Amino acid sequence: MNNITKQDVLSFLKDHYLMQIATVSGDQPGVSVMLYTVDDDMNFYFGTHKDSFKIKNLLANPKVSAVVWEFGKIQVQINGSASPVEDSSEQAEAMEKLADSATMNSDFWPPLFRIKGGDYILMKIKPNWMRVLDLTNNTIRQEESPFIEIKL
Repeated sequence: MNNITKQDVLSFLKDHYLMQIATVSGDQPGVSVMLYTVDDDMNFYFGTHKDSFKIKNLLANPKVSAVVWEFGKIQVQINGSASPVEDSSEQAEAMEKLADSATMNSDFWPPLFRIKGGDYILMKIKPNWMRVLDLTNNTIRQEESPFIEIKL
């Protein structure tokens, strides 16, 4: 599966709805599991409470890392910058897609949908680097790097 394409990655990302994001506060990292949606340009959107640690971290330092993966398929690693979504039409479209993402599993009710009114911030991650690890191969040793860089 070393011929994974950008379109393969986009399709995989659109078929999933949870990612782990890593932020930093001073010299302390923090990781959160987030409901997300992704657009055709590989921009990720997520919303969270406006007083959360991850928002405080991202507003102070917008650098973020994220991962989406599925056992036996692929792992997608992302580095980029996060910023609040200010445009109301972009917000509306992203929130609608997040609602669709939340329905991918009938047993999952993400915390985002428990937040009242405007007590959340919608964030956009613009990736500057992305790579994929093929998890379909059970080989534990190989000569070349198992990662495939995705050109953005």
